[in-house]
Amino acid sequence: MTAALDRFLTVLIEKDISLSQLTANDRDHFVNHVLKEIFGEIRYNLLNRSARMNFIRHQLSKTIQRVTWALHKQGEKTQLTPVQTEVLFGQIAGKRGIPGLQLPLNSGGKLHLRGKIDRIDTATIDGQPWLSIVDYKSSSREFDLTEAYYGLAMQLVTYLDVALTDAVELIGREDAKIAGAYYFHVHNPVMDNQKATDDERLKQYKYDGLFVDDAEVFPIYDDTLTKSKNSALFPIRKDKNETLQKISQSKDKFYTEEEINYLIQHNRQKMIDGGNRILSGELSLNPSYKMKDKKRACQHCPFRSVCTFDVMLQENEYHRMKQLSKEEIIERMREEKND
Repeated sequence: MTAALDRFLTVLIEKDISLSQLTANDRDHFVNHVLKEIFGEIRYNLLNRSARMNFIRHQLSKTIQRVTWALHKQGEKTQLTPVQTEVLFGQIAGKRGIPGLQLPLNSGGKLHLRGKIDRIDTATIDGQPWLSIVDYKSSSREFDLTEAYYGLAMQLVTYLDVALTDAVELIGREDAKIAGAYYFHVHNPVMDNQKATDDERLKQYKYDGLFVDDAEVFPIYDDTLTKSKNSALFPIRKDKNETLQKISQSKDKFYTEEEINYLIQHNRQKMIDGGNRILSGELSLNPSYKMKDKKRACQHCPFRSVCTFDVMLQENEYHRMKQLSKEEIIERMREEKND
């Protein structure tokens, strides 16, 4: 499905058509063209081999149509516009992308990161470029600062770091400011077709992730809000005085630019520490963590039969990670930065 979204947005970018300019007829035309191309590929021939596979193909098509509808509606509300999709960084399978990150190790060598960013959005206000990244997810996902701090959820922060580091290659500007990093749930929500409004449907695609605690950014997020209304896209609202503000229940999702930079630096250090341990030959049986009210790392690990981690053995202990408040984590990262 992400391949279809990539092709859909790539067509718009190549034709220099923004989501806000797109008509419903054009959207349907482009989506049908993309689906015809994708399902015509050899790797999708399986979807034509039985009634069951035909049904799966039908469901995939409906999901893509619904998701592109959501992207279109989002484009009518936000000033952030997709400018790059499927951005490769580093080298993967012989393909080389933008440089990405190269982090120094104790050995004198470097840790080279590689990966692919699903989408990069930008907005320019009064000459100032703002940049955000979007990561597509097949299931609902929320950004957990505690997991990011312990190095259990590094992807979103790493993507943002890469996009900012290579901003010149991506958008032709080195002075881009952070607009955020978000998860986008790719799905077709089950709703009553007769009763559900467009806003209710759009809320099913609301972004989650890192949002910038800066009043300059709020109009970029959603510039169509009316008095006393919440945004269907981002955790902001316009109050009765027509001032844009954070939704009170989502305040912990907002970070200052300084706090995001602390998180980026901490994330880099986690990767450097991991690289140094690998090169040092550290091979101890030490794989698992356990957090209060959260699943254990071993629950779905495909290597359990090889690892043979067993909590009944004295030498096998979970890493019991304490749930920390946002304030505690920010203070710890600030101290790391100062050290």
